[in-house]
Amino acid sequence: MTPKKKKAVSPEPFVPAGMTFPEAQSAFNREGYGDEVPKAENEVFVHECLEWIAQWFDQNFSAAGAIKPFMFVFDTTRRVEDVFPEAQIYQSFSRSFESGVGGRIYSSTANLRKVYGVATTAGTCPELLSALSKAGLAAATAVAVSPEKRMALVHSNGDPNDAYPVPFEHLGTKDFDFTQLDAYLAEFFEAHLSTHDGLCDIWSKPSKRTLKQYAERQIQKTLQAFFQYRVLRKKSAKIDREIQTHAGRKDLRIIRVKPDRTLEGAVMELKVLRPTISDEKNLEWAIDGVDQAARYTKTDDMTAYTYVCCYDGRKIDAPMPTAVAYAKTKAVTWRRYFMETPQYPRVVNGFDS
Repeated sequence: MTPKKKKAVSPEPFVPAGMTFPEAQSAFNREGYGDEVPKAENEVFVHECLEWIAQWFDQNFSAAGAIKPFMFVFDTTRRVEDVFPEAQIYQSFSRSFESGVGGRIYSSTANLRKVYGVATTAGTCPELLSALSKAGLAAATAVAVSPEKRMALVHSNGDPNDAYPVPFEHLGTKDFDFTQLDAYLAEFFEAHLSTHDGLCDIWSKPSKRTLKQYAERQIQKTLQAFFQYRVLRKKSAKIDREIQTHAGRKDLRIIRVKPDRTLEGAVMELKVLRPTISDEKNLEWAIDGVDQAARYTKTDDMTAYTYVCCYDGRKIDAPMPTAVAYAKTKAVTWRRYFMETPQYPRVVNGFDS
């Protein structure tokens, strides 16, 4: 089904000729979307790390397969030079993207201005994250990088099992446009959530169909990272998470500069349907997502595409025709993605669209 597009409102916000992308980003935040929720210090650290890693892969992509894993650690309870007593300082690390960074664990400040490193024998990202507990750093924030797999694992909430993946292998070479959005959402689902073995580990006990407490937030972070570092690397569009507006807080938004230099956006409201609550409550939760998404289109002239993405953790893969019909009345594009676990197979083709 073709996503529903909101009728354009004239005059449209636009990017003046010659504007740089940083200037365009400022325009994105000014033109009707509101400010992003201020980041905590550990979130700043994760953002700075991922931006650095993205540039590092850009410069070392062909040679990355031969480079050992490495990890960045940020601990608010001690000075950066005291995180690893035997570590040595690496001057101007944030401005250098050399290939010889593998085989070390780095402690750093949130902005990567001061970086200390210590050698490690860990050969995989899980081994690197396991080293946190051994070093008494289980509560620290960490970003482990696998050059071979072209991905990172971000650990930020005290439980290494809740780390979320960030892929860096770019998809295609063309600029992003919203006709591709459905295909990318489906690809994200298939790789990350279609089974309990997917890249986004949201099940605490897959055999018992038990979701982790913050599954929805983990999906949100992983989906943002998927678009930001795998899909939108050409910088013709940008994605933000948890954007506060007078109509409420948007889960995810993508803003794109069109060839005519006008701006258009898409909003994705994410909902997780849980196996521990009734069908009625899950339906209410899904419809609440539709209502939230619909409110944005009434107050934001640039939002041309509005999605509700329901990640279905119920015990039976069953369509939700009431929600589909309701979404149509609100001009919201509905997608339901059933997440398989042992003994709970996916049986419905498509996504209820």
